[in-house]
Amino acid sequence: MFDYLVIGKGLIGSAAFRYLSAASPNTAVLGPDEPADPSQHDGVFGAWHDEGRLARRLSHDSLWGKLGQRAYATYHQIEQESGIRFFTESGGITAVHPERNRDFLDATDVIGRLFDIDYELLEQAQWLKQFPYLNLDPSYVAVWEKKPAGFLNPRQMVRAQVRAGQLNGGTVIRETAVSVQETDDHVTVTTKEGQTIQAKRVLLATGAFSNSFDLFQRKIALRTKPERVTLAQVDESEAQRLAEMPTLIYYVDSPAVGDLYMVRPLQYPDGNYYLKMGGTTLDDRLVSRCGNH
Repeated sequence: MFDYLVIGKGLIGSAAFRYLSAASPNTAVLGPDEPADPSQHDGVFGAWHDEGRLARRLSHDSLWGKLGQRAYATYHQIEQESGIRFFTESGGITAVHPERNRDFLDATDVIGRLFDIDYELLEQAQWLKQFPYLNLDPSYVAVWEKKPAGFLNPRQMVRAQVRAGQLNGGTVIRETAVSVQETDDHVTVTTKEGQTIQAKRVLLATGAFSNSFDLFQRKIALRTKPERVTLAQVDESEAQRLAEMPTLIYYVDSPAVGDLYMVRPLQYPDGNYYLKMGGTTLDDRLVSRCGNH
């Protein structure tokens, strides 16, 4: 019987596994690895199956800045513990209209002073001098958040957290939980593969798939929506040309899109280089069901 069992081996579950295994080596994390062929996969699918995610502190919300500050303080520590690198300090640009996005600029001023963030406001001539490949609206200003802003690799971050937990003595179970049953002194978890696991305490970190199996006594109030992402393939020479590109968030003036974001070309598991682009759409549709029950 484990002292702690974490269900879910994604970004949250792997982090919980690392922390709990430091408190007790008799800790396990339960969750499948990324499928080798997603097109032939019909089970749970992790949001961490990705190569580039923005990491920044400047935003509309001081809480975001505070959480970002705390996260930055742990990245290199986790890398050192695990021997797996996942964080790149590239700097980041947020392009905003000085009038329409006045709230963001006001929040930037507050958060910047609160957390001593090194940033500049760049006019067109200034950003073109430093980043000639950025074709932004000339009426905009570029909020240039300097290092340690950048991006992280979610795949490698999960591997790093899991590896650190294993080094603490923790156990990794690469299966899918389908039911959780509580008794007076322990919890019994059954997996899709037929294994039964017992633990004194269980932490559920199952994300969008929380209601897909019998993990809770009743369904939780959870709304799930898709995210649209485009991966534009580029050749290696173009990837090298943009190798120092900062991350980008672009607050566009559109009735359908709130903002766009972009991460420099990175090499993906298939060996190709892709420029990742995504956006916050204003007409998101909710998904009624995730995964198979």
